[in-house]
Amino acid sequence: MMEDNIDSRMKRVQAAIALESSDRTPVSLMLGYKFPCRYKGITQGAYFRDRSSADEAFGEVFNELGGWDIVVAAAYTTRDRNLVEAPMKIRVPGRDLPEDEVMQYDEAEVFTHDDYDRIIKVGWKTFMDGFYPEFRGWDADQYHDRIQARVEPEQAVIKKGIERWHDRGYPVLNGATGLPPLMLPSFSRTMTTFPMDTPRLPATVEALQDAMTDE
Repeated sequence: MMEDNIDSRMKRVQAAIALESSDRTPVSLMLGYKFPCRYKGITQGAYFRDRSSADEAFGEVFNELGGWDIVVAAAYTTRDRNLVEAPMKIRVPGRDLPEDEVMQYDEAEVFTHDDYDRIIKVGWKTFMDGFYPEFRGWDADQYHDRIQARVEPEQAVIKKGIERWHDRGYPVLNGATGLPPLMLPSFSRTMTTFPMDTPRLPATVEALQDAMTDE
């Protein structure tokens, strides 16, 4: 068995992705941060108010379980992060929900079939420049600045998380994440309505995905 360090762990992961053999099968837990917080007695509300507590809880659970080969960079289920992903309402523990409830997506049909046609016609970015600030109740000329104000702290936390895990000798599976084009209308039409659009309006949904993908 090779010596465990950041290079050896990454080689195991890359070998698994390439369907090649290695000294052993790499392990990466899809653990998230809800379990570490519950296990360590941190409420979901505290998690949203101070993500550093979630990072600390994750690190403790990681140590207690003996660690694994590749990790996520940092706690990522924050309200600001979800705000920039899709035009949908989010119910946050400690404010909209009891203190120790899990965050909830408050699904509503905020996209219409007319919005599909608009996206196909003008593209995703131009559509969102008009739609998103109106949905949030923001001034249109403040839209990009308000989004950037949420993105920059996310970037800083993720970069710091990557450095922290690399210093410990562990590669990072993912830092920033984003919703693919198929999920954005699913969230904004709801996960029950959008799957019905797919067989009923196949050409429209395909054209929608084509219009969104590049941007």
